[in-house]
Amino acid sequence: MPLAQKVRSYLCSLLFLLLLPACSGSRDESAAGDAARVPNGLYAVLGEHARAETVMGDHPGALILPYDGRYTGDGMMDAPVYIALDSADFVPLVIAGEPQRQKDGRDHTMLNVTLDRRYVSTLESFTAARINERAAIVIGGEVVTMHRIRAAITGGRLMITRCEDNACEVLYTRLTEE
Repeated sequence: MPLAQKVRSYLCSLLFLLLLPACSGSRDESAAGDAARVPNGLYAVLGEHARAETVMGDHPGALILPYDGRYTGDGMMDAPVYIALDSADFVPLVIAGEPQRQKDGRDHTMLNVTLDRRYVSTLESFTAARINERAAIVIGGEVVTMHRIRAAITGGRLMITRCEDNACEVLYTRLTEE
């Protein structure tokens, strides 16, 4: 085989190998890339299911992220649950100052976070519209914790409770790194 043909064959093979991961990447790999671009925030949970396809079908256009509970007291779940989040209506987690940790009456850590003043009214309207509904805290494209909204939050001070110590530490660390 002439040298030019060998080089062309080699370059075609190399190009194929370089393009193969991009073309054959799994849905989870592309979702992971999309997840990295998700803004940190408090998101309404629209639904959850063991299968990503099912929750996507039930909530077209929603942001779908896996949640495996790795930071909760129960440890990692056997299989992740896929969470549908409303990416058009969320509260950005842009904080003013450092989060404060304190213990509750059961010796669990609570985290007090003060939002940047630009998002105080966003937090108030978001929580007022979703009392007794679930919300997910997403940081770094990952669902870190999920909570139930108990009351409308006014004044921009978000108290994260019923959070296992490991989860609160992860939230604290990630919020202070951002």
